[in-house]
Amino acid sequence: MVQITSANHRITMGLSDNIAAVKGDVSTHAMNIFVEFFKKFPQHQTVFADYKGKDPDSLKSMPKFKTHTTKVVSKLLEVIEKSGDAGSFTSACTVLAKMPQHKGLNQQQFSDLGVVLMPYLQKTLGGACDSGAWEQAYNSLVSNVGPQL
Repeated sequence: MVQITSANHRITMGLSDNIAAVKGDVSTHAMNIFVEFFKKFPQHQTVFADYKGKDPDSLKSMPKFKTHTTKVVSKLLEVIEKSGDAGSFTSACTVLAKMPQHKGLNQQQFSDLGVVLMPYLQKTLGGACDSGAWEQAYNSLVSNVGPQL
């Protein structure tokens, strides 16, 4: 979806365009998202033994943090991309929930990540951010994944 308003010439890209923009520098975005996540919800940082007790800003210097967060955000983007196809999306959510590394995670953690993700995308993508589509897709992800954790 692309909206152009003549009053301010604002262009809003659609969800797939937003995803492509994030993928363009996914490692940087992933680390920034998780630093913000751990700052806002420090209790979730303790879930990760390698990050427990560390200053969130210092995590960017850890190679494992870059690799880990890139994998997480890439997987989230992959699932969100399927949000337009109910069958594929539901299946992708089930795969995400059942990944062995997600054992012990809960719906609140996924929900809280969205609390950080939405403002981050709005700030990063500016007027091009399709906030409504992101919120709808991410909320659907949480409601599909959460009960399966």
